[in-house]
Amino acid sequence: MTHFNIVTIFPNLFTEFFASGIVGQAHTKEKVTTSLIDPRSYTTDKHQSVDSPPYGGGDGMLMKASPLAKSIENLQSPGKVIYLSPQGRVWNNDIAKQYAKEITNMTLICGRYAGVDQRFINTYVDEEISIGDYVLSGGETAAMVLVDSILRFVPGILGDASSAEKDTFADHLLETPQFTKPRDILGQAVPEVLVSGHHKNIQAWSQAVAMVKTYFKRNDLLLASELSSEEINTAKDSLSKYSNEELAVMGFNISEVKCIKDPTKKWSL
Repeated sequence: MTHFNIVTIFPNLFTEFFASGIVGQAHTKEKVTTSLIDPRSYTTDKHQSVDSPPYGGGDGMLMKASPLAKSIENLQSPGKVIYLSPQGRVWNNDIAKQYAKEITNMTLICGRYAGVDQRFINTYVDEEISIGDYVLSGGETAAMVLVDSILRFVPGILGDASSAEKDTFADHLLETPQFTKPRDILGQAVPEVLVSGHHKNIQAWSQAVAMVKTYFKRNDLLLASELSSEEINTAKDSLSKYSNEELAVMGFNISEVKCIKDPTKKWSL
């Protein structure tokens, strides 16, 4: 069973999150347990202050070390302590999978204000994690991202155990576009291959589309994969047999369609 301790001054933000979707299912199936710890519980002044001006001046307030430290010290088993921070290692699907496999108990520190007293980080934090290069008003949203993405890899939570392995980023490729009934809607028809019943052809089409979409939208992911330029060009050539309209249904824009259909255009990684 996986356990998360969430240290936050806004515990109510997690009430609906823990009861909904995949995370709610994980609780129902007893695959995960969670605890919410409010640092205000470990303050000593009547205002329950968890923030203070930084030494040396500067904009904003900092979260004080003592309430956070006591939040950790009063946990029976804090496990791996993670501070959600813009200075941390950038979170991705591979790390989520690793955490799900190797770590069953972790504590997520949700910062607020202008940050956290560095001495708390030095003493208690095992790793800093960032979910991207942008600013949030607090670490609560980032903590939810970690919990959700990790639980998808915990066996027995998803209805289909292979779902997490097929999702976007699972093999450094974006996910193939998907369609549902009716076959014709909004002037667009589902690609013929998907209604052919030929599973080998469907799989080949899906892989080719995923590779070409990733080439256009997230070339950096291809560089992290084990795919070669030859494989990418083979995928491009396999899609070039489709009409412009069919490629548009697959989600490719006009310039991408022209590039796919150009036999002289070769791609390199």
